[in-house]
Amino acid sequence: MVKRHSKISWLSLTLSGGLLVTAYGLLEALAGPRAPIVYAQSGGVITHTTVLDFGAGCAQLAGVSVSDADGGEVRLAATVEDYFAGSAVDTSRWLTGTTYTWYTAPITVSGGLVTLDGNWLRSRTNLQATQPRFFEARARVRINDRPPGWPDLGFYREHPPFYYDQQGSLPSTSALRLFVFPDTGLPFARGRDGDGSNPLIDIPLPAVDLTVFRRYRIEWEAAEARFYYDGVQQVTITGTNTLETWVFLYHQTPSTHGSGASPMQVDWVRAGAYPASGLYQSCSLDAGPGRRWETLQAVTSLPSGTSVAFETRTSHNGSLWSGWSAVSGQSIVSPNGRYLQYRVLLSTGNSLHSPEVQEIVLTHAPAPTATPTATPTATATPTATSTATATPTATSTATATPTATPTATATNMPTSTPTSTATRTPTATSTPTATASPTPLPTSTATVAAQSQNRLYLPLIIR
Repeated sequence: MVKRHSKISWLSLTLSGGLLVTAYGLLEALAGPRAPIVYAQSGGVITHTTVLDFGAGCAQLAGVSVSDADGGEVRLAATVEDYFAGSAVDTSRWLTGTTYTWYTAPITVSGGLVTLDGNWLRSRTNLQATQPRFFEARARVRINDRPPGWPDLGFYREHPPFYYDQQGSLPSTSALRLFVFPDTGLPFARGRDGDGSNPLIDIPLPAVDLTVFRRYRIEWEAAEARFYYDGVQQVTITGTNTLETWVFLYHQTPSTHGSGASPMQVDWVRAGAYPASGLYQSCSLDAGPGRRWETLQAVTSLPSGTSVAFETRTSHNGSLWSGWSAVSGQSIVSPNGRYLQYRVLLSTGNSLHSPEVQEIVLTHAPAPTATPTATPTATATPTATSTATATPTATSTATATPTATPTATATNMPTSTPTSTATRTPTATSTPTATASPTPLPTSTATVAAQSQNRLYLPLIIR
């Protein structure tokens, strides 16, 4: 079941002073809208294998289609493709008509089948430019015990066969390659290029039970067209593929005519060519809280020259996603996250064939729980250390005190009484007295200037 997931995120911030602020949906508002969610199946397994699984409305398809040919598969999208899943003909793909003007029974679409009874479908697309091209349909030519009503399957001209029978001429610009089922029940392959001047080629096909569904396929390349029953080649018709041609599902004889003919039913049809690549992206898948994604396993069909690759991405909230990571074997290597999307990259080197993904199985399991571990933490611890500090010490230090030391010289002293002799007698002047100055003793102690820079440091105690 597909649902839109709506959930309110709470972001709580406790501020100083006891103020509590709660923001609702803040993360989602910043991240943008949440992707649609598909909830997980129980038991840790999600399986995609049906049209409903692959075709959910939130899945994204580019150059691919979800087919119900085998119950549900992803494959490259052909030029013309219809699985008749509705209740009426898709007129954007098809033109419709009846073989005779007097019989106008409508074409019915029901139960995934289109039933033709004296009427026809022709593709709107002209496949002249699609070279090479293919046609494939799963059909039951007879739905009862009456003979076939001359149905045709394959490529035909712009108008149905009976139209040209009435006109009496054929255009030179178109060509045909058809499975034809006459009322004898003995089918044949038919081909013609251009108008009636070119030969009409009919090659008998093996008789098969026309009351069972069978795959009818034509591969039309530059020089030949090959006809297949259920994947087995039956015959080849040579010719060109450069002329105009359309996809035709044709039933000629109405069930009400004469003794009656059996209608024909078609389950699906694909025709034209496949693109070189395409991409399928799943919806967002929810494994539930406390889960992690583990494996992705796929069932595929890979014709020669085709390939598929798988990638995943994860999210914790369904809005913010990791980058895409390639699946490694079957292991999902995307980061742990509650939500997951996968995508499939399909490629082909042959436009007549497509890879096919028939099933995807994803597993998830409980996410590992982180166990708290006691981890030693480095803390600041007071440590007794030997610290060199400057400690004042009382010492008897002879310091050099600058003084004026008189020198025994002959000094002319201006006095009122001139003398002619040298004298050592101090006078009442500012002349320093002649004294013996003490000589400084050599010590290792700092001078006064150095002492003034000493600091007393006390140990810091951390509490």
